[in-house]
Amino acid sequence: MSDILQHELFKHFVVDGSYVDPYDDTYFEGAQLDQLVTQLTYAISKYRMRQPEWPLDEEQLPSYFEAGRNYSLELLCPRDQSIAIFQRAIDLALLARKTNRQLQFLGD
Repeated sequence: MSDILQHELFKHFVVDGSYVDPYDDTYFEGAQLDQLVTQLTYAISKYRMRQPEWPLDEEQLPSYFEAGRNYSLELLCPRDQSIAIFQRAIDLALLARKTNRQLQFLGD
């Protein structure tokens, strides 16, 4: 994922009033999961109004898609890829909440 896109996504992972790096072995549980779901749901609603290539410009788009191919990933346009990442995190948070477990994000 592009550093620009990653930077944009991270600012929506807010729990207990603090930004949380979801790649830094972070744990969420209980009410924190509810906060995370609320934040990411709000982010999705905002991202749906953006242009498909957002936040990348014409020069950055080719390297964005090329990086995906290098890792055998079929990336969506940046906006839709962001929404998909948020939705996956929401789904995992809801599952953790339903089963009374922690949700842990691990680094790459």
